[in-house]
Amino acid sequence: MHSTLKARKPILLFAFVSMVLGMNACALESSAENIQTLISGNALKVVNRFGASIIYFDPNGSFEHLAERGQTSSGKWRVTTDSMCATVLPQPNNPAKEFCLNMINRKLGESWTEHDVRNGELKRTLLQGHPAL
Repeated sequence: MHSTLKARKPILLFAFVSMVLGMNACALESSAENIQTLISGNALKVVNRFGASIIYFDPNGSFEHLAERGQTSSGKWRVTTDSMCATVLPQPNNPAKEFCLNMINRKLGESWTEHDVRNGELKRTLLQGHPAL
């Protein structure tokens, strides 16, 4: 009996590791899908020392940004396992830079505050749909 258990240990270990890795892969996929659903067709309101702006995330992977002083920008967005990443296009004279925002456990209607070296305090709010500024 002892030799049977010894022979089964590698099989049991393999089964356990496979199960854990499979669960982690499903969790990562689920996180990305949740972020995609949360962002797609919705908006992010950002308030900083320059005023308020709205970023609308089109389901087609593009975004439009409108600031309260009338400045606009646009680009593309994508989702990772834990973040929404956006790239403003075009960026003449500079290589395109991607900015990522961690979105794990965020919900529509939620607001949170962060500090950015360049823009100071940032208040972000996830909004449903395509609201006006």
